[in-house]
Amino acid sequence: MSALLAAAAALAALAWGLALWRRRGLLVRLWREPVLARPVLAVESDDWGPGGEAEAAALRALAATLATVQDAEGRPALAAIGLCLARPAPSTPQHYRRTRLDDPAQAVVLEALREGERRGVFALQLHGMEHLRPASVLAAAGRDPALRAWLEDPDPEALPPPLQSRWVDGALLPTRALPADEVAAMAAEETAAFAAVLGRPAVVAVPPTFVWTEAVEQAWAACGVRVIVTPGVRHEGRGADGAPLAGPRILNGEEAAGGARYLVRDVYFEPARGHRVEEALAAVAARVTEGRPALVESHRFNYLGPDASRHRGALAELLRRAAAELPGLRFVAPETLAAAYARPEASDLFTRSRRRRIAACCARIRREPALRRLLGPAAVAVRILDLARRLAAPADAPRTAHAR
Repeated sequence: MSALLAAAAALAALAWGLALWRRRGLLVRLWREPVLARPVLAVESDDWGPGGEAEAAALRALAATLATVQDAEGRPALAAIGLCLARPAPSTPQHYRRTRLDDPAQAVVLEALREGERRGVFALQLHGMEHLRPASVLAAAGRDPALRAWLEDPDPEALPPPLQSRWVDGALLPTRALPADEVAAMAAEETAAFAAVLGRPAVVAVPPTFVWTEAVEQAWAACGVRVIVTPGVRHEGRGADGAPLAGPRILNGEEAAGGARYLVRDVYFEPARGHRVEEALAAVAARVTEGRPALVESHRFNYLGPDASRHRGALAELLRRAAAELPGLRFVAPETLAAAYARPEASDLFTRSRRRRIAACCARIRREPALRRLLGPAAVAVRILDLARRLAAPADAPRTAHAR
């Protein structure tokens, strides 16, 4: 009986080993991903842009909230503000109009952004010229009365998600890839606009709805973008149901096409959608265990409207508790973080401890669905081997401490 059990366990272990071998590429990448020596956190808030006094007031209030919390080194909490440099203005299917961030009426918004930078609570990032591809919206509006009505009073956040995806043609589903020359022209336009409005090049870019392609990475890199914020996977389009398509897995610090550096944003805190502080704090703590930064997604829509004050209070609570419960916490801008990933051996953000790296890698493995599924069969094989060993032992063998 024990021999049969041992043989079964050996076969299970062999099958597990073969499955693990097939995943060796991901395992190597998880090990090579640098491990942070201390907790690192930044809020990432997308979709800000031309919105007049209401937008400016919301930005000022957010900046004031961030300034109330400091990290272990006395730095204030920081939000990376993903900027759309234009918003659609009332249009028709034949003629698209936009309001740009550098329009005179938007001077109050620019001043609020610059004041946040001066206070050290804002880091400005490129989110796009607009949160859409105008040609796709106009094409869809030509067929859809609801979209034609939307054009009369356009709000990008009210568009169907496929039409909010700037880097594919979402006029029809499944989406279609854009020609490389169009992608290059769009990247050149938005990076030039960022530089013209803010007086410096765009270094960090965040793809709208996290749908983009390798061609976008190459075009951005050609225009000076050095950091791309991702959800940990590159969604290269949307399927017939409108959902993002699965794509290549991404880890922190890996290189994109063209040489930009990836960061992963995968902690979500949207109080307007019912997200709770405790849940977000647990996700932040998990990233710390994995030796990864906690980039916390918290969009603009949370901080405008009648519940904005309550949502800012929730954000402040999250940040205060993180600072209190995670010793050594540092608030770090994504641009600074990506530069550290480019040369981890030269940065004090990363550990050299092999023990810490092993612990972080184990935590990362447990979080990967494809690898986590392999842990179950491994545990079964170990139990079978243990049972076989016990059955094979002489009846009068002394008991071990574990058998008492």
